[in-house]
Amino acid sequence: SVSPIVNKYWKATEIMGSEVVVSENMKREPHLIIRSNGEFSAGGGCNSIFGQFKLEGKNRISFSKIGMSEMACMFDNFDQELVEVLNSTSQFIMVDDEHMQLVVGKRAPLARFKVVYF
Repeated sequence: SVSPIVNKYWKATEIMGSEVVVSENMKREPHLIIRSNGEFSAGGGCNSIFGQFKLEGKNRISFSKIGMSEMACMFDNFDQELVEVLNSTSQFIMVDDEHMQLVVGKRAPLARFKVVYF
């Protein structure tokens, strides 16, 4: 069975405790796309973030080989915070069909996402 988080576009609504507000300067809204081939792509509002992930058990996830494009961004964005989230995450939680959290341990969610259907 395919994990409920795979092959979906996840719009970030909160990253490291901060509400995600998309400014007009941002190239794209902060997001995460988890693909069935084991690769992910993401963005924090300026740069592209990419790498690999592994799912284990019911809801364990780990991200690896995380890379980021190197554009200079003169506006607020979540690039570094999102990379930090991906580096730290050990599990995901499906709150309901459309909302997911990335977490580590019992602390507050590292990030919250809402699925966007195109």
